[in-house]
Amino acid sequence: MSNWNIETAERVYAAFSRREFPRDLFDAGASWHTDPDLPRPLAYHGVDEVEKYFDHWVDPWIALGANAVEMIPRPGERIVVVVEMGPGDAGHVAHLLQLRRQRIHSVHVYGDKDKAIAATTERDPPKRAGRSLPDRVWSAEREYRGPADETVTEFVAGLDPVREALDLGCGDARLTAQLRAEHLTATDISLVALKRARRRLPNATLVLIEPDDRLPFEDEAFDLVLCADTLQEIQDVAHVVAEMKRVLRPGGTLALTAPAYGRAAGWSVLRHGFREQFDPRAPALRFLTAKSLADLLDLAGFHPIEIESAGGRLLATAHR
Repeated sequence: MSNWNIETAERVYAAFSRREFPRDLFDAGASWHTDPDLPRPLAYHGVDEVEKYFDHWVDPWIALGANAVEMIPRPGERIVVVVEMGPGDAGHVAHLLQLRRQRIHSVHVYGDKDKAIAATTERDPPKRAGRSLPDRVWSAEREYRGPADETVTEFVAGLDPVREALDLGCGDARLTAQLRAEHLTATDISLVALKRARRRLPNATLVLIEPDDRLPFEDEAFDLVLCADTLQEIQDVAHVVAEMKRVLRPGGTLALTAPAYGRAAGWSVLRHGFREQFDPRAPALRFLTAKSLADLLDLAGFHPIEIESAGGRLLATAHR
């Protein structure tokens, strides 16, 4: 562990105590992960998102008199920073800092020092070789400034207003922006998409998620979950539908849209062959009909279920 890394950490926490975010000491791709034991752990990716998060917590940080009281060097250019959350026995948390070239690459927050130290003994997961496929797909798409497909936009805009709404697979948030909610949470598996979403949703909570992982939200956290034109691209559909039900409050609404397949698609295959209908380069893995979507939601325990077809799309609402 380089003494320079300790000096970097000291400068970071000294800046925090002055209500300053030391942007020059963070990687452009830095991330900040809240305590995984919290009911709703979140992750913020990119220095812009981390700085926005800092603006939210700096006032209570100062009010509590939070102070870094111990810095413990760990293997792999990591430092565990023990933070005293107030005078006396008020409590402590621990930040696990990962540094690269004397800049903060990631911060993971833990409830205590032992958990943070234990995390440094775990083997790091294998790193992706280059950018993820979703990021490459979004980078290849030009950024649209106008509205999304009219049929889907009208469907989303017509959903009832709620207090807490989640958009699973928000993309660039053209549809998320149509939701009427006091608080919006939007997720995607592409950081490129979330960066575009931020421009439309300056006040929303944006969360980068991993495909097929458990959603990082507590049970019954949302009144509405939107999954627009995303379900057909998911590998483990049953798992994701079960997760959407888990995070919905009793009586909450699941709103889904997906490309519609039925007799017209069948006739197209007969006339033109599979190649015209099913592009092997397209991200779609599932080809849903109104009946198969209804069966999927019914097996997950959603009732009642309403599905209509319009503009080549399935438009579904289901209730927990």
